[in-house]
Amino acid sequence: MKKLHQFIESLFSLLFHLLKEVRECDTKMHVLHVLSFVIERVGSEIRPFIASLVQYLPLLWKESEEHNMLRCAILTSLIHLVQGYGSDSNQLWQFILPAIAISTDTTQEPHVYLLEDGLELWYVTLINAPGMSPELLKLFDNLPALLEITSENLRVCLKIIQCYVLLGSRDFMQAYSEILSASLLSLMTDIRTEGMVLILRTVELVLKAFPNEGPSVFQAMLPGIIGSILDEEENSVVVAMHLSLFGRILLQNQDFMWSAIQHIAAESSKDVCY
Repeated sequence: MKKLHQFIESLFSLLFHLLKEVRECDTKMHVLHVLSFVIERVGSEIRPFIASLVQYLPLLWKESEEHNMLRCAILTSLIHLVQGYGSDSNQLWQFILPAIAISTDTTQEPHVYLLEDGLELWYVTLINAPGMSPELLKLFDNLPALLEITSENLRVCLKIIQCYVLLGSRDFMQAYSEILSASLLSLMTDIRTEGMVLILRTVELVLKAFPNEGPSVFQAMLPGIIGSILDEEENSVVVAMHLSLFGRILLQNQDFMWSAIQHIAAESSKDVCY
């Protein structure tokens, strides 16, 4: 790669020029794929050339409104661009965040084509973000609907949630804790063991980050957790995760745990009576 560095400036200049000159959508896609590959390979060496690329990509995005496959190629380029730019990638948010919003909005038709790349760009943006912004926080509005319609993207959706828990901290939890709890609880009704473990690890992260407030956020899950522990036929991996969550709550917030157990016992007694 060191041998390539001396040609980076001329290489990007020529690719930019070619990208502007060609008219055919397929040709633009091929050029973008080459550009993405080069950006991926040179990594942080892309920084001096960011300005030129950022000036043109928003225009290309606007022009490609009817060409979703071209927009997919643009999203791929942005993924590599954010990775190369690192924590300074927040300078690109003015363009990137609206692109993510459109790509992950289930009410917009393009999400059918753009969702996978849009989610990857969203995740990469979060892990490279120097902090949370109101605009980045607002993007979370799109996620609950995505959890309802997609199982193949569950892993990346949960990674995005984990990023928000760590990056958004209390601002995120104050705004979205109820929605988060309801969304995760609804997923647990019909899901495979691997997916269940991923969900429970997300719950565990919240409990680690918010030992006092976390248990009350997921209070509705406690009966299921306790039932799973007592169920001899439950999958051992899931039981292990439930025991871990039960033990964490018990250690970090004993008053809440005993109160919750008493409440569950009282409800169970009512059911028996009826």
